[in-house]
Amino acid sequence: MREIRVVNLATRREWLPCVAQWCHEAFASPSTPLQSVRSAIEEHIGAWEAGNIWPFTLVATLDGEPVGCVHGVESELDEYPDLQPFIAALFVQQSCRRLGVGGALLLAAEQECQRAGFSRAYLCAWSGEHWYTNRGWAVQEQRVGEKQVPLMTKALARSG
Repeated sequence: MREIRVVNLATRREWLPCVAQWCHEAFASPSTPLQSVRSAIEEHIGAWEAGNIWPFTLVATLDGEPVGCVHGVESELDEYPDLQPFIAALFVQQSCRRLGVGGALLLAAEQECQRAGFSRAYLCAWSGEHWYTNRGWAVQEQRVGEKQVPLMTKALARSG
């Protein structure tokens, strides 16, 4: 069986160019420079290095090689600034999908949000709404934001 691990990008800075490229290609508008995406991710690394657990960028590895990422950010929607935190930009390389990598990333992101003290998390489902509902997420609003995607939410498990 192949081994999936999820680590904070701050512990493996050498993967930053790869993660920035994935995020740029999958989520950024064509006019957004790659350096802007990289700078935003570097802010997550800097927060972690300063002793903060929020915001974050997590990277999934499959047999030791980076294959996906996810981010924890304050908000993704200008029209809902009070909804926090957001799990954003979940990405898995095409060749590694359907192997459990996405689920491992989502679970790890949920756990990081909980560890940061949040009892609920949000995300915008650009695709795969059913995939999220199968993992306990619920649609809060059907069409939000510029892309008119579902806003989803999940109560995070309490520890202890």
